[in-house]
This record gives sequence, structure tokens and C-alpha cells, in this order.
Amino acid sequence: MHIHWHFFHRDILSKGVARNYDTKPNKKAHGPLRKAYLQLTNFKNVEPQLSFDAILQQDLADEQNYGTGIAKACNRTFHHVVLGAQQPEALSFGNLETLHADDPAFSRFWVKFAKYLNEFLPANSLPLPGNKYLRLDAASSVIEYRYIKIDYESSVMWRTVTDRLRCSPQFFGNPRYDCVMYNAGDMAIKFGRLIFVFTFDLEDVEYLFALIHPYNAPTGVLRRKDKHLGLVRVRARSRVDSTFIPIRSIIRGACLVPTFSDKGKYHVVDNIDADMFLHLPNYYPWLKRNML
Repeated sequence: MHIHWHFFHRDILSKGVARNYDTKPNKKAHGPLRKAYLQLTNFKNVEPQLSFDAILQQDLADEQNYGTGIAKACNRTFHHVVLGAQQPEALSFGNLETLHADDPAFSRFWVKFAKYLNEFLPANSLPLPGNKYLRLDAASSVIEYRYIKIDYESSVMWRTVTDRLRCSPQFFGNPRYDCVMYNAGDMAIKFGRLIFVFTFDLEDVEYLFALIHPYNAPTGVLRRKDKHLGLVRVRARSRVDSTFIPIRSIIRGACLVPTFSDKGKYHVVDNIDADMFLHLPNYYPWLKRNML
């Protein structure tokens, strides 16, 4: 009888009763908590992230900046692509090459970028400044981004789905540079790994580009086992052959795994990705036979 008195006075009067809800986090009364867990945390070390102030003040867009340290929650949108995790300071070409002096991908960065712009702008019916050959110098600067959100139409569900890609030297304590499938023109696709994502201002117009490690080196004669098993094999070029692509050319993210038997060669994973499974036969004809 004494314990019942404690139940009533200490628990029921002070805390109420579980008449309309229970303690299961997926029930209706705990909807805001569940939503905060799904949208405002990285599913690790959750308690500090779910503080009362964090739930009230933190915007959903900040999710993209976890793991980037000093990044800003500032986005750039272009068609189906959103850039996030903007770094706080612009980088001059000179400083960029110094920071990545040990990485051949950044060798002669601004020289290669100037050459690329002189080809890219006329090819896209965009004027060169003063209709003259564009020259850049070490003082020219870019702004780095470390997060890309790609919206694309799923071949399976016939609706827009999203890939969230990272290009960061420090993502939860480890570097992460995701792979992409991009439009190479003339009804062709190619694969590559993100190296550096940035925006560049030219005469008050902002352009979005990515430096990638291209995986389009010749792979030789199609192997019989690859054809029979429906495997797509790609090969990485030398890192010094890094190239620029416009952000808008990225179609979606891609999962590539090493073949292990041949250094620098990778298989495109499509057996766990229904959209990729349906997408690849449009560009690799031998895969259509395996679908019959």
C-alpha cells in the first residue's frame, strides 16, 4: 500500500500518465524527436546534437556540413545540383598549388584551368572576356565546396531521387572523395573521382566546376568473363591527367570497387543499385543481352 502512495504522489502527480502515448520513439507524440534524430543528427554521438537549443535553432541544411569543421552553411544551386559546405576563405591559385604540392592532380592548376576555360566558354556559346584568349595568374582565386547534392530521375521509380556526395579531406576523421558518373557529350558517359569542387567568378558571372580524377583510360579488349557476368570495367588515368568538368554535367554518384587483379582498374557496381543497373545498358551494349 505504501508503494502505491509513492506511485501516485511522486510519479503520477508530477509526471502524468501514459494515457495518450508511450515511450516508444516511433509513436505520434514523439514525432518531433524522431524527426530531429533523422534530420538533425549524423546518427553518432546523438545526445549533444539533440539538445533543446539545437532542435530549435539548427536548420536542416546544416546536415551537409557535419564533418567539415569550419565550413559555412552556404549553398550554390545550378539546375539539378546544389553545392554546400562552403569553405570560409577564397583560395588563390598560388596558395592552392602550394597546399597540394605533393598531389600531381594540382600540378600547373591555373595553367590547365585557363586552357580549359578557353575551350569551355566558346563551346557553350559563352563569350571570352574582351573576345581575347583568357589568361589567369597566381592571384586569381576560387571558393571551395566539399558537399554536392545531386537530384536525378530514377529509372526505377520514375521520380526525382537524391545523391549526397562528399569531396572532403576530413569527413568524420577520414578523407572522402566520392565517384561520379558524368555526361561526356555525344551520348556518352564517363566515370571519375572528385578531387576538388569550386566556383570561379569571371566578369561577375559565377561558374561551378569540379576537378576530377578521370577513369576513362583504355581497358583493352572486352574480356569474356566480363561480358558473360555483365561487368563494366573502367581504368583510372594517371593522377597528373586530372581534368575539369562543369558541375552540371554530373548525372549522379557512382560506386566503383577495385578489381584487385589489375592495379588502377575498377568495376562499376550495379547489382545493388537498380537505377544504375538499368542505366548502364544504354551505354554498354553487351549488357542488354544479359537482361533478356
